[in-house]
Amino acid sequence: MYPHFGRPGPAIDFLSELLRWWDRWLKGKDTGVEDDPMITAWMLDSAPPNPEYDHRPGHWVGETIWPAPDITFERFTIAEGRNLRPEKKIPSQKEEEVNLDVQSPVTLGLHSGKWCSYANGPDLASDQRADDGGALVFQSDPLTEDMYILGPPEVELELASDCPVAMVAVRLSDMRPDHQVTRITYGMLNLTHRDSREHPEELKPGCFYRVRVPMCYVAQKIPKGHRVRLSISTVYWPLAWTPPASVRLTIRTEKSMLTLPCRTPKVSDEALEFGAPIQSPAPSVTSLAPPAHEWVIHQDLGRQWTELRVTDDRGKMRLDRIDLTVGARAVEIYGARPGDFTSATGETEWYRTLQRDGWLIETRTRTCLTSDQENFYLTAELDAWENGARVRCQSWNETIPRDMV
Repeated sequence: MYPHFGRPGPAIDFLSELLRWWDRWLKGKDTGVEDDPMITAWMLDSAPPNPEYDHRPGHWVGETIWPAPDITFERFTIAEGRNLRPEKKIPSQKEEEVNLDVQSPVTLGLHSGKWCSYANGPDLASDQRADDGGALVFQSDPLTEDMYILGPPEVELELASDCPVAMVAVRLSDMRPDHQVTRITYGMLNLTHRDSREHPEELKPGCFYRVRVPMCYVAQKIPKGHRVRLSISTVYWPLAWTPPASVRLTIRTEKSMLTLPCRTPKVSDEALEFGAPIQSPAPSVTSLAPPAHEWVIHQDLGRQWTELRVTDDRGKMRLDRIDLTVGARAVEIYGARPGDFTSATGETEWYRTLQRDGWLIETRTRTCLTSDQENFYLTAELDAWENGARVRCQSWNETIPRDMV
């Protein structure tokens, strides 16, 4: 969402920032915009995991040049004992290199939050311990001082796969003293794209490769006494479609590393601030049915079926000035059978209405994606009604080769 009404807060006076920029570059006015930092970011404080925050505490930080020259890169070696060891703490004796395997369940990722949810919560990642049970987990000792991360963390792995098509997902988390685990950021890589996205190549089973997995940019404080946690998995469903088959990755410790871009707080940060958010007056609206948003994970042990159901009900409202009643409701369902990588399904259904006295338009669309080891299967339906009479009905069925996906 836009920064003047997005959640979680703090929201800012984004419209005034736009005017300052346009006044300078379209009208030639001296607005001071050229003196602003090149990048300004909200440095998040640590918070317990919660899929729906109203506000995230933190503070503004600014950099006049990006990439910032004073960013330092803290490196952690993936060591034996599933430990993240700071690179500067070199052991007195060389430790034995250990190969560790990870083979994640098809449903790992149900606590990952939503991809592109348009701020219709609860859409954020929840406690990562639920997903970490199917991942390979490494964590640091408790930090001896606060750490401030600004930029894209990155993982470098030396790994081998037992399948020609595989993916790796990495998650960086803040492990709190009470052992709650809050995800900070994540990254994913289709390993057939390890050298080129334009020219992917299958993996040779059993052969070790060195790969880089960048994570999403983040500004995050990890307080003293907390731990840094890295989780590695072969699945991240439903943010990413599952591989064609269950994959086992072998990770070489001592040759794999986590790199964190760290920043030292600056006195100049204290002067950074934005005004309270403003926006134009909202149109006159009469609410006829309230919105409702749900995020439900359902496990049917008898059927051996796990399902994530996301409901985005926008409610129903009348736009008073034009006397138009508008309604919209979407349901997304992602399901899979544990152990069966060809069972994954993703389905989205939208229902929309427009109504005035004596006139009613209704549309329903449904899209469903399934796959086997060779192909994706996409089916779609469209129905439209006017005053209860169907005026359009159309369906599609497409088969799309997986092509190393």
